[in-house]
Amino acid sequence: MALLTELPPLREDLNLYQGPALRDGSPTWTIHDPLRNLYFRIGWQEFEIISNFHLRSLASMLHKLQKIGMIDNIEERISDLVEFLKRNELVESDHSDNGENVRKSNLGVQSLLFIKIPLFHPDRVLSSIYPVLSILFHPFVIAGWVIAGIFSLLMVVQQWDNFFATFTAFNNPTGVVSFIVAILFGKIVHEMGHALTAKHFGIQVPIFGVALMFFWPLFYTDGSDGWKLKSGRSRLLISGAGVMAESMLAIVATLAWLWLPDGMPRSIAFTVAATTWIMTLMINLNPFMRFDGYFILSDLWEIPNLQQRAFHLGREKLRALLLGADSIEPLSGESRAQSSRLIVYAWLTWIYRLTLYIGIAFLAFTYLFKLLGIILFITEMSLLVAKPIIYELRQIWSLRAEFKWVGSNKIILSLVIVAISLIITPWKSSVDAPAIWRGGELHRIYSVERGKLIDLMVKLDSEIKSGDRIVLLDTPELEYEQSRLLEQIAEQQSRVQSGRVDARLRKESRVEQQKLKRLNSRLKVVAERISLADISSPISGKVIDINSYISESEWVSKGEYILSLANQKKSVVAWFHERDLAGLKIGAKGRFIPEYTTSSTSMKSSTVLVRVDKIALNGSILLDEPLLSSLNGGDLSVRMGSNGEHKLQESYYRVELTIDPDSKQSVQFPVGELRGSVSVDADSSTYISRWWGTISSLLISESGF
Repeated sequence: MALLTELPPLREDLNLYQGPALRDGSPTWTIHDPLRNLYFRIGWQEFEIISNFHLRSLASMLHKLQKIGMIDNIEERISDLVEFLKRNELVESDHSDNGENVRKSNLGVQSLLFIKIPLFHPDRVLSSIYPVLSILFHPFVIAGWVIAGIFSLLMVVQQWDNFFATFTAFNNPTGVVSFIVAILFGKIVHEMGHALTAKHFGIQVPIFGVALMFFWPLFYTDGSDGWKLKSGRSRLLISGAGVMAESMLAIVATLAWLWLPDGMPRSIAFTVAATTWIMTLMINLNPFMRFDGYFILSDLWEIPNLQQRAFHLGREKLRALLLGADSIEPLSGESRAQSSRLIVYAWLTWIYRLTLYIGIAFLAFTYLFKLLGIILFITEMSLLVAKPIIYELRQIWSLRAEFKWVGSNKIILSLVIVAISLIITPWKSSVDAPAIWRGGELHRIYSVERGKLIDLMVKLDSEIKSGDRIVLLDTPELEYEQSRLLEQIAEQQSRVQSGRVDARLRKESRVEQQKLKRLNSRLKVVAERISLADISSPISGKVIDINSYISESEWVSKGEYILSLANQKKSVVAWFHERDLAGLKIGAKGRFIPEYTTSSTSMKSSTVLVRVDKIALNGSILLDEPLLSSLNGGDLSVRMGSNGEHKLQESYYRVELTIDPDSKQSVQFPVGELRGSVSVDADSSTYISRWWGTISSLLISESGF
């Protein structure tokens, strides 16, 4: 403060408006920057300081302010206010170098985070349509909307399964397009709600445009003139008008869905209702980003510049805890309870944004084309995650001289040590994976042709070997066709032979030869069908079932069930994530845990001892066990390929396991396939090594061009 002797001049184009009183009754003022159309709220003490900026001399200002009763920390308040004015470029340009530097240093982050593109000036249009739509602001109309909303929600709850099932009808390109159109329409209605409500309170709306947040388009209306309003209730209504307008649209669409018959109009109504309800609840009311929820919370708490004030207190509290400093002082006009609330809000916002930024960075890296994905990933992680953390660590390090051991930082250090110990200590000595139990091969035998059953050569519980004949079937229809084709072939062969001898028929010889080839091809197909009509066993095993409705000398239809065969070969196939392979070895023991849908208690508690027999050398792209697919209720995340194949979303390795000979399993699992999981003994591993394996494998798999 000793270096501050002369006060910088304020910009002459700034406007000053009296603002609403705070909860404690103290007055506020609003500074309007007309060049950037920005507003800054200040308290009465800051107003008194600014009112005396014309004195220019610090000594003269101190003398004047002391006369009106400002004594506590007056020099610090002046210094903080001057820094605030410079940082926000509210002083003459020759004195705002510091603010300009701060602005330039944050330009990259701001440009990446939020880019505004003005489209047109809607104020004249709003002035013309407001008289027609002003009835929407009548209390009776609003009450009617509330009643209709409650009614529609109650009706949807009664048909919730039907409503939720409609989502699956949009799992196609047409459905995606309709959702996008519905979102765009809902956002236009949303912004119209803000604009018309601002016009209702006499506020101009100079700009309607599109904002790009991480290259995702969002409509916006410039309602910043709302800060001119003294009434906090009016500002709150403007902030919440977009949500209310979208809710009205959702109510109309929901009622239409309830009453319309099945068809395109009902599908459109569902799309609008679903998107508007979801967008309103999940995005617009989110207080951690600068959407409607943030401004609503700011107006409810009557705290202007909510995030700036909360972040300031959050940083101060964090530094106090780490450095062992005394409790921080509340900001001007705020109670300790309100300061505590702001600190909690700031920390929750940081956690939310950290998670969001990391998630967006990985989505960009994974789904965009590689070069752009890598650039955006590095940019977002460095500017939005690493840079703020490094900056704050530097600030804390610069204050290390103030460090002292107290209870708060001792607890924090202890928690950090415990957390580090947990992630670097080898804990887990087993790995789990989804698996399929194959309780013997099961084959159902069906007739491949229509015919007369000559001999069923097996009986129930008969032991047979692979290749043994089990069904003899007479196919007179195929045999008749075979004999007819033989006659036609003989005739055709004579025609071909005649063409070779007779010059007059030589021109037609090539055509006759083609006919002969087609007849031979048909004969070959018929012969194969006759040979396949007699059925041989595909496996070695036992006959476990015979169709009781068929008997010898009777006709069976094509595709009719005849019998079932099974063998006692048991095995388990598991799919291990690549991060779990490091500690997995051939011969490792484990257990198979079945997933049952039956209510049998003995079956639920049963497990089978298994042993690792074979580990695939390479990861799999396709899943050949559809029962484990997420599309069929399994644990492996897949997407359906163009040919109906199940494509794994991550890298998994196929591991074959055999039944441990030491197993004394008494429960008989059903023949066929059974879904479950395996838990196999493995070398102990640390959490940090597992996390690093996951991250590195993702980077390697996604880094190819």
